[in-house]
Amino acid sequence: MSFAVRNTIVLAILLVLVLIFGGYWTSIRQPNKIRLIEEEIKKVDTELLNSPDLLQQYNVVQTELEALEARWSQRTKDIPVEDVTSQTNAYLNGVLFSSGRVKADVQFVGTKQEQRFGWNTYSLKGEGPFYGIYRFIWSLENGRRLFKLSKLILRQAISRDPEYDQPYPVVEYDIEMKAYFTPLTELSSSIAWRDTSIVDLGHNPFWPLIRPDVPPNVEGLVEVDKAELKAIIPGKAFVSDHKGKVWELSVGDRVYMGYLSKISLEESKVEFVINRGGISETVVLKVRYRQSPNEGKK
Repeated sequence: MSFAVRNTIVLAILLVLVLIFGGYWTSIRQPNKIRLIEEEIKKVDTELLNSPDLLQQYNVVQTELEALEARWSQRTKDIPVEDVTSQTNAYLNGVLFSSGRVKADVQFVGTKQEQRFGWNTYSLKGEGPFYGIYRFIWSLENGRRLFKLSKLILRQAISRDPEYDQPYPVVEYDIEMKAYFTPLTELSSSIAWRDTSIVDLGHNPFWPLIRPDVPPNVEGLVEVDKAELKAIIPGKAFVSDHKGKVWELSVGDRVYMGYLSKISLEESKVEFVINRGGISETVVLKVRYRQSPNEGKK
């Protein structure tokens, strides 16, 4: 085989390989990369369209972060040289007094000593209204003394305390608290101490949605279960209570544990929505027509 023929064959083989690789690259590999790039562009466009919402969320989170940092910067603590049980009990009594009707049983558990600090462990058990316990725990964590709550158990309960007029939902708590001390005297008193205000909660998670009892009728409203519908006119209903008093009611007027929701002149009836301690129901009253003496006689 001549040199020219051999070179021609090699060049032909190289050309075939280039055509195969080029066809794969332009027909398969490049379209896939273009498709992936287009999908990324669509995602970026979607995120750009949502940027006002993301900016608003960022501003909200930034505001909350600044508030938390401001509160954290005010958590200046005093760590005494030693923790005296009687002094700690006096401190806890002051916190309890400012928290409201919170009861506590405080017991000393033991002492743990490390190289440059130590702590006394106390067991706190009791009960009280949720917001009182919330203020109590807040004061322990944000007060002047350095305490750490290593265990916190909260349970819903019903108080039988004679101080309450009737059984009342309370929260039982079980707290393990560590009171720290250190031989470093410069930490025993903080000159830069600033009081922190308690952040109010809008909801009591331990308040039952369905109450075991219903509130008394202190306002003297109409008790629908003991009432009778006397008459109906357009937009008005006349209801007689168990004492014989006649009430003139319109849609939306309040009754005991509910309100008047509907007046049906055609059916001579009215409907009330009643909330019985968390369970809502509809109560219907109808006009009771008296039978005439001659009715039913042939």
